[in-house]
Amino acid sequence: MKKNILHLACYSPSYEGNFIPSLRLLEEELLLLGQSTSYLFPKETKEFEWISAIQNRGRSVYLYQDNLIETVILIRSIIEKEKIGIIHLHFATNQTLFCMRIIKLLHPSVKIVFHHHNHFRSPKSRVKAFIKNYIYAADMHIGVSQSVTEKLPERLKDNNKITVKNAIYFPRLDNYKTLTHKDLNVPKNSRILLIFGGLYLIKGVDLAIQALMPIAEKENIILIIICSIGKDETIKLIESQFGPMPKWIRVMSAQSDMGSYYRAVDVFLSPSREEGFCYAVIEAAYCNAQIIASNVPGLNLLKVPHTKEFNIDDIDLFQKHILHCIDMQADEREKIQLEQKNYVQTTFNIDKWVSDVINAYNNLLNV
Repeated sequence: MKKNILHLACYSPSYEGNFIPSLRLLEEELLLLGQSTSYLFPKETKEFEWISAIQNRGRSVYLYQDNLIETVILIRSIIEKEKIGIIHLHFATNQTLFCMRIIKLLHPSVKIVFHHHNHFRSPKSRVKAFIKNYIYAADMHIGVSQSVTEKLPERLKDNNKITVKNAIYFPRLDNYKTLTHKDLNVPKNSRILLIFGGLYLIKGVDLAIQALMPIAEKENIILIIICSIGKDETIKLIESQFGPMPKWIRVMSAQSDMGSYYRAVDVFLSPSREEGFCYAVIEAAYCNAQIIASNVPGLNLLKVPHTKEFNIDDIDLFQKHILHCIDMQADEREKIQLEQKNYVQTTFNIDKWVSDVINAYNNLLNV
């Protein structure tokens, strides 16, 4: 009998992003192979449209509470009801990690796959490091980039660690609206820059504002900060660091049709201090935005053509890249856009991602 899959993900943005469509394609391919897929998400996702869409496909969706014992009991019932052979863990929290350790003791035949979407960070405290290493145990660890896989703890066996490079479901970006400056509430002739800001420091929002402070008004630049989470917190952090909100900044909530935003801007900024893998850079390149990104692992391995890179401590170079991009001639911009789009479509093909994940499952079940 085929073993079924349970995706356990601490994932709760109000829009599905690239993550949920990727799982849908994986789910569809597994169905052809006789394996069904179930999902377990945080309770906060209950009313989201993308949860309803999964249920409308006939898939089982469960929601867990902020209680370790209740979650363990729920997972055990799912294993029995859905005949689960693999639990695929994404965006793990301490609670879900502890759950997996308990589940493995109670159901040793169930395989645990830990999908690492960001770099492993070892605590400074020896006690905390020991605990973290203990709860990180799994039958297989998947890194979303070579950089993420290499940073996993050395104690993990090499044959237990693999890389499945993230990919993009590009068709979701082809359904977009043509947004005008008026739609975005920005001056008619302004140049528009876009950055994601739910994780203020990690995403380097402060670095972008530092680079723009001396030039934004002079060059008629508007910075749009999109937040899928923590919008109010981002506003507070900006005002605590820079004073009253600059009039050239717009803080907006994320929408499901991000392709509309990417296509409405001139430049996409990714000055991150840390990235496991950056969907947004690839999506922005596909949608014809110029790319400026920090030279950190997880970003510099993407190698999108004509990306303007800088070290996170070099604000002057960051600023120069911004000025170069907004002053770029139309013919140069079009040439770059074509090269970038062709590159990302070829390099980050979702079909290969689906195939690689299924091969990982098969290798695990055949051990």
